[in-house]
Amino acid sequence: MNSFDQLYTSAQALAALSVSINAHAHNIANVSTDDFQPQRAAFETGPGGRGVRISELITSQAKGFESLVVEAEDDPPGAIIASQRSLLNNGVDLAEESTLLSLEAAAFRANAAALRTEHEAIGYVMSVLA
Repeated sequence: MNSFDQLYTSAQALAALSVSINAHAHNIANVSTDDFQPQRAAFETGPGGRGVRISELITSQAKGFESLVVEAEDDPPGAIIASQRSLLNNGVDLAEESTLLSLEAAAFRANAAALRTEHEAIGYVMSVLA
């Protein structure tokens, strides 16, 4: 993978993560809105099998929205996942939304740092060649 491919892949990830982060923020902001339908961004592999992009923005039906947090097989009997306890009437799960928002924000920062580093490296090479 050359430098420009890496720049493209990181930029593509930033765009996809932005859509997903906005969906989580939208869900959290509307947690007490009656008849609100939460949204979820569906990721897919980018063109040519590289990177990531959003395939669709899924709007749930209030009670039919599936949780992305699942109970591990090795959990002790009777363990209750926080997301199962915090699911609100409109289908928003604050624990899950907050967790996914934090994870995707960290992934966004990592991709931004990779993009910045690659940009600086290309700038250095260009200054040496000039």
